[in-house]
Amino acid sequence: MFFYGYISKASLDQDQNIVNKYLNYSIENNLDIKKIFTESDIFSDDLFEKIEFKDLVKLPQLKNASLLVNSSLDLAKNLIDLSNIYILLSISKVKIDVIENNSGSILLDGLNRLGYSKPKLDKYSKISETINLKSLRGSVLNRIPIGYEKSIDGKFKVKEYEKLAVRKIHKLYSGNYGANKRLGLRKIVQIIDKEFDDLKYKWNTETIKNILKNRFYTGVYLRDSKIISDNHEQIITSNEYNYVQEIFKENLKKYKLNSKAVKNNKRISKLVCSYCNSNLNISYHSRKWLLRNGVEKKKVYNYVKCKNDCKFIRKSIDLKNYLNKDFDTKNLLFIEYKNKLRNLRKNLKYLIRGKLSLDFFKNEIDSLMYLENWLKLNNENKYDSAKIKKESITLKL
Repeated sequence: MFFYGYISKASLDQDQNIVNKYLNYSIENNLDIKKIFTESDIFSDDLFEKIEFKDLVKLPQLKNASLLVNSSLDLAKNLIDLSNIYILLSISKVKIDVIENNSGSILLDGLNRLGYSKPKLDKYSKISETINLKSLRGSVLNRIPIGYEKSIDGKFKVKEYEKLAVRKIHKLYSGNYGANKRLGLRKIVQIIDKEFDDLKYKWNTETIKNILKNRFYTGVYLRDSKIISDNHEQIITSNEYNYVQEIFKENLKKYKLNSKAVKNNKRISKLVCSYCNSNLNISYHSRKWLLRNGVEKKKVYNYVKCKNDCKFIRKSIDLKNYLNKDFDTKNLLFIEYKNKLRNLRKNLKYLIRGKLSLDFFKNEIDSLMYLENWLKLNNENKYDSAKIKKESITLKL
């Protein structure tokens, strides 16, 4: 494979010894750099050639080659531009190597340095780099999962009593992995809350579900593109974990949310408790039955419940009465744009892990760019990613 370098004007202005950094990197990694492209003509050596980046990506000799850059800032100033450049280079089968990144991934470097619309501030970039280094070692970074504690060396250590609770949850939900009758999440909450009442955790269905879906309990440390097997002592085996995930897959097929209800949810006005001013949670329940003539009927029921334990009594509502009548095409497209923008970082991480195809990622970026251009043409200054806010009408119940 042929190796080429690229130094942007920004890198030249920021670091006067940038060329030595490229040469030292090539020597340390035994790379034979054919040519270094720059945006400046201050170099007279044959090794260097002045060229704009937009023209560089069109060069035929770059196909099936490797391009060495100092950081993601050499290629783009925001994540959307970096995504487009990555797609363009990937289609041409150009591999990108990064000097200032331990992982060597241009996308991971972009996640550390770039925001949606502009580069991150230096202090936030340094924080991201520190987190990246710790994750490479499989160290504790944030909240520790139930069943573990931080060890002296900064890694994860099993808490024996909490381990019993985690194993109990898996056995109850799986029916002891097929030997007994399975229990639902609410029933498991009641049992765990009673048997492990001395543990200072607030047990609910979401907590139980998070434990059941967390691969961390098999000893695997996963963060961004880093996957470290046998990083810590496992509480459940991989086979036990896979058995539980198959149950979730089957449940997903049986109990998909009503698509119409989900669609309408985007247009629902914000509902607030009249007692404590907290947000009300909306739940969806569907019921099917057969008439005497064999015709199947279906109805969706919606209930609201206050997040706090106040005087509000859970009750049924008709969502049609709470639809935001001001929602038009522009509102819906703006919401779609915000959702795609929020999902950009997640999609980049999935792409790094190999869980997302380049074609799917390209379609998502194309759709994002189309929505952004449409909002610009329609004078929607709200499209600015720095101003993303949840907009809704507030109604008290």
